[in-house]
Amino acid sequence: IAPGGVTTRLTKTVEFPDDVDFELLMRYAGYRGLGEPEDIAGLFAFVASDDGRNIHGAILSSDLGITAG
Repeated sequence: IAPGGVTTRLTKTVEFPDDVDFELLMRYAGYRGLGEPEDIAGLFAFVASDDGRNIHGAILSSDLGITAG
């Protein structure tokens, strides 16, 4: 499982300058925000469950689509 950015106590302390153009950042860098820990935990639970028994040797990205472009 390859998580992207996830909201944590550390990421909540990050401050961006007031003049950051988030629309520009989202358009050109693919930034879509941060996932939640529960999103990643749910994916782990699925893969570890009987429902995930057919998943082998795969990299599962959970990054709000940033690697998809």
